[in-house]
Amino acid sequence: MPKRVVDYFGISNRYLNVIWNEDNPFASISKYYSELADKTQTTNKSDYVEYLEQSVIYDKYNLNQITLLVSSYDDERRYQEIVKIGDFIFKQIDLEAVLSSTVQDADKTIRNTKSLVMFITKGCYLTDDRLGFKQAEKFLKENFGQDTRVVQWLNYYQF
Repeated sequence: MPKRVVDYFGISNRYLNVIWNEDNPFASISKYYSELADKTQTTNKSDYVEYLEQSVIYDKYNLNQITLLVSSYDDERRYQEIVKIGDFIFKQIDLEAVLSSTVQDADKTIRNTKSLVMFITKGCYLTDDRLGFKQAEKFLKENFGQDTRVVQWLNYYQF
């Protein structure tokens, strides 16, 4: 019977049958909360949002999770929080590098990045944050300017 090893620090090379290799223990905690969020998505909206928040706290660079959280904030009309997340995203994450990524599931992350920035433009528009709006609008126009959905979105949410 193979040994089940959870390797949080990348030192499992001495084992032959590593079931789960996790170099970042915080990402593991984030995945745990993400799974809890998935389980409660349809049954308890407040728990769902709380679990998403915990997931993002432990892995604040996971754009797919951040997009789910921002979508939930949009449903709850928590636009100030969306703007704060947008400020973090534009200061801390190189979105151009994300868009040029070729890792597995990159297309999903690229789609989510587009949706995330669209939510940010809406949040900035509704909170009258013109500087944040201009930054998000510029990003969308430069990277998704041919997308009719993006063009319609920007035309609708325009100062």
